[in-house]
Amino acid sequence: MNVQQSELQSSTEFPKQNEVISLKELWQMLWLNKIMVISITGIFIVASIIISLQLPDQYKSEVLLAPTTSNDQAGGGKLANLVSRFGGLASMAGINVGASGVDKTALALETLESRIFLINFIKNHDLLIPLMATKKWDPDTNKLIIDDDIYNTSKKQWVRDVKPPLTPKPSDLEAYKVLKERLNSSQDKKSGFVEVSFEFFSPQTAHDWLTWIIEDLNNTIRNDDISESKQSIDFLTKQIQTTTVTEMKQVFFDLIQEQSKTMMLANVRDEYVLKTVDPALTPEIKSKPKRVILVILGTIIGGVFSLLSMYLFGKKVGQK
Repeated sequence: MNVQQSELQSSTEFPKQNEVISLKELWQMLWLNKIMVISITGIFIVASIIISLQLPDQYKSEVLLAPTTSNDQAGGGKLANLVSRFGGLASMAGINVGASGVDKTALALETLESRIFLINFIKNHDLLIPLMATKKWDPDTNKLIIDDDIYNTSKKQWVRDVKPPLTPKPSDLEAYKVLKERLNSSQDKKSGFVEVSFEFFSPQTAHDWLTWIIEDLNNTIRNDDISESKQSIDFLTKQIQTTTVTEMKQVFFDLIQEQSKTMMLANVRDEYVLKTVDPALTPEIKSKPKRVILVILGTIIGGVFSLLSMYLFGKKVGQK
């Protein structure tokens, strides 16, 4: 019985002894190979510093917006009542049956990230070259530096080397994806405030493009509402001329009045959907790259890689 207990005790203590020896060996190996560990880690640190310095600075401009409180929504109860009574006719006239409950802010945010809006924005402001070919910003001249491997400014020709089906000149979809990556929007569900930001190589460009985006967004929603109201008024005017029922004519007149009110508010208000609370400013401090973080990550990766290399090297030597 004593022999069995002794064997059991020795078997349970053996792994602990091995574990202590293993830690000692690891420390000895680390000390013996300290030059290799320091060298590999140092290489990663230097490489991360060089890479971080080569990355161009980028700047983020931000704007705070608030949904507009419009009188057409406040007085939309009459239109909603009419639409609920004559929904079929209102739909034929092009009037949104749920107009009083439409969340214009949600519509604006969806429009902001839509392909058609951003592609039209690029085309209307002629931004394809600076968007797709800029490699950095020169603070001395305050000009964007175009990458000659992408666009030849002297020949005014796209020269980037890409594989089919891509072409030297970026497609609308490519430009849309790049622009969308630089654009960010969010809404506070409690307050309703909307934050929109845009990031680019030049602080002035980031500010200007963000300002244009908000202006174009308001104009797009406004023009759509004006166009719909005009079509609705044209249809209702024709219905007045064809109907002989007095009550129906009055309904048509009421619908026309509400649509005219929508057009009036759209025409007199510049910030139609989103009103600026805190305007976009030209940023003075870069938003990225985070060079300190990159160097720290490089140091960690280098340390792990050096330890792994030391372990594999020691294991290989031990096998020999």
